Amino acid sequence: MKKFIYVVLTTLFIAVLTGCGGGGGGSAPTTTPTEKKGYFIDAPVQGLYYKSDSKDGLTDQNGTFKYLSTDKKITFSVGGIVLGSFELSKMPKNGIVTPSDLLGLKKENLTDENLIKMLVLLQSLDDGQNQPNHILIEKTAREALSDKKWNIKDKSLSDIKQVINGLGKKSKDSKSVINIYFEHIKNIFIISYPIEFVSPSQVTVNENQTQAIR
Repeated sequence: MKKFIYVVLTTLFIAVLTGCGGGGGGSAPTTTPTEKKGYFIDAPVQGLYYKSDSKDGLTDQNGTFKYLSTDKKITFSVGGIVLGSFELSKMPKNGIVTPSDLLGLKKENLTDENLIKMLVLLQSLDDGQNQPNHILIEKTAREALSDKKWNIKDKSLSDIKQVINGLGKKSKDSKSVINIYFEHIKNIFIISYPIEFVSPSQVTVNENQTQAIR
């Protein structure tokens, strides 16, 4: 009888140890993902569609988009036109993502063909009644472009302008969109820039500065 009780108690003790992870091993605690915000800036762009690994939606009047701390990538598009993606591990402290970032460009590269195409599209679609510090892409424009299933890199500037004109809007010229873009990003990064639009070799950027030029 004593031997039977001893066997039962021993079996129970082993079962308890197994259930507890063998005396303190256990699994590592899980971290709950937190929601984060970023801002898409040409000027702040409202009505831009974004999609991360966990969230999707439209940017608001401040260009705000949302994602989770565990997300890896976020992609931006207008209708069916994909502008590009951004690796969230590279998100700067100020949370600002620019068209240059989607293309992996340095800020001083203001003559890249794909950058110009993106700026022409965004600024030409603006329906913000000429508000200088805001770009509004309305629902009608997004819906009209929903059947354009392509990446902006795969089309020419002429193709982009044709799409814009097809919406009854006037496409902006390359020089003006670059200068407008510069006027906005210089308030985020410290950038020296000549009066006239010139080659990127004459533009310098300090990526670590976020204060505005006075």
